[in-house]
Amino acid sequence: MVSFCDSRDCSYLLGGDIFRLIKERGYLNQRVQALTEELISRQAEIERLKIANQELVSKNSTLNYELKELRRKVFKRKRKVTTLKKRGAPLGHKGTSRRRPTVISEYRDIYPDKCDRCGEKIKVYENSFEEHTVEDIELIKKATLYRLHYGYCPKCRRVTRVKEERYQFLMTGLVLMPERLADIYAILVSLMVR
Repeated sequence: MVSFCDSRDCSYLLGGDIFRLIKERGYLNQRVQALTEELISRQAEIERLKIANQELVSKNSTLNYELKELRRKVFKRKRKVTTLKKRGAPLGHKGTSRRRPTVISEYRDIYPDKCDRCGEKIKVYENSFEEHTVEDIELIKKATLYRLHYGYCPKCRRVTRVKEERYQFLMTGLVLMPERLADIYAILVSLMVR
C-alpha cells in the first residue's frame, strides 16, 4: 500500500505545499511546450533563410558574370575587317627617310670603360663602332656624330658597348642629377684622358 507523506514531513517538498509544487510543474510543462514550438518555428525560419541565401548567392554570381561580360564588351578592341591587301608600301617602292647631314661639325667618340655585366675593364676595338647623329638646330646648324665604340670583356668573353643612358646626357646637354653625378664625372674623366 502506497502511503503519501505529509507535506510538512516530506523531504522532497522542503516544507512547502504540494499543490504549489503541482501548479509550478504545470507552468513549467507549458513553458517547455511553448519554447519547443518557438524552437521549431525558428528552425523553419533558419531553413527558409538558408534557401533564400543560396538563391541570392547564385543570382549574385550570375550578375557578376554578366557585369564582367559587359565590361569586356566595353573595353574589347573592335577588330577591323581584314582585307587581302598587304599593309605598307607596294613592292619595289623606294623608301624615304630623313636625309643624313652632309657636313658633320663635331665628332665625339664614346668608349666603354667597364663591362655592363661584370664591371671588368674593357679592351676597346678602335675601328668598330655604331653611329648616332644628333642634329641640333640653333642659330647655326650643328650636327654631332656620336660613335659608340665596341669593346671586348675578357672576363665575360663578350663584346659590349656603352649603353645609351650613359651617354644620353652628352646628346641633350649636361643635366646634373645628384644620383648620376658619379657616372657623369667618370665618363668625363675617361673622355678627357683619351
